[in-house]
Amino acid sequence: MNKLKLEAASIATDEQPIKKRIIVVIDGLGGVDYHRTAMPFAYIKEKGVFDIDFAITEKEIKSVEIEKYDILVYSRYLVDMSLLQKAVDKGLKVVVDIDDYWNVPKYNPAYKVYKEKAKDAVLKSLSLADQVWTTTPQLAWNVAQKNKNVYVLPNYIDTDEPQWNDKNEHPLTIGYVGGFSHLEDVKLLREQIGPVCEKYNARFLLCGYNHLDPLSMEMEYQITGTKERPKWFWVGEGTSVINYGKYYSHMDIAIAPLTQTNFNRFKSELKIVEAAAYNLPCVVSDVEPYTNHSDNEGVVFVKNNQWTKTLSQLIESGQAKELGKKNAEYCKIHHNMHRINEKRIKLLNEL
Repeated sequence: MNKLKLEAASIATDEQPIKKRIIVVIDGLGGVDYHRTAMPFAYIKEKGVFDIDFAITEKEIKSVEIEKYDILVYSRYLVDMSLLQKAVDKGLKVVVDIDDYWNVPKYNPAYKVYKEKAKDAVLKSLSLADQVWTTTPQLAWNVAQKNKNVYVLPNYIDTDEPQWNDKNEHPLTIGYVGGFSHLEDVKLLREQIGPVCEKYNARFLLCGYNHLDPLSMEMEYQITGTKERPKWFWVGEGTSVINYGKYYSHMDIAIAPLTQTNFNRFKSELKIVEAAAYNLPCVVSDVEPYTNHSDNEGVVFVKNNQWTKTLSQLIESGQAKELGKKNAEYCKIHHNMHRINEKRIKLLNEL
């Protein structure tokens, strides 16, 4: 009897442990999914710790055999929330990643979608999740009011990607990468950028532009203050999530204006991290969440909305390149891809 028991124990010990099976659902590969689910889980899959499948297209998502998996992962909410309920009914563990506040202001282009469906879907996701992953301590505090099992996993950039290794010769350039949802934020730049560009013979580059959308023209007007485009104002057309990073190679200084609102308080510091990938300093509004980088010497804070004064001082100091390197050094430590993804693996193993 004892011999049989020992042999059984020996066989069990020699066998490879069964890997957890994870299904990662991505409803449309936008910027959020790219940085928060697609790239991290591609990294984790490569490590071979888990068996990971991705469902991205509508056909793939509809054909997911949820009972085959141990863990369901997705960002914010699912277009078809019935998949979440099926996962819960089948006993799967659920991980929800969230990078934004669910109370969307009326001026935001996503307001209608959130009011009609998305907000309720996000709140249901948070209530049923076994773990919630998020970007900053501020948003984690908010999530904790709905689900105590919340963990901060900061954004990072995979600097090995081609889009973060482009090279371009260019004149002195101040640049901003931002979509239509930042219309209220760029209003902070009204009549602030032109004087700097004219004094130092610089150009301003607005990236994410769409000539067919009136909101792009409105963003331009808010920055220039004129209907006729000045010579110093340049645009970069909106592009894909695997190419937008190249725009930073056309800049010497990156900026990130942000109005002080409750919604913005729960955003992340991604624009600082993107600038760091190209060794650029980032000039930002002196508000949360950017103040999380108060000890990052490569970040310059604009107080009292004095963009002209702050940018002029930075250019005249001749320290832009030096501060850019400090931003890169800081983000390599605090937004380190490998360390953050190892934490993801640890959290998954704890489920």
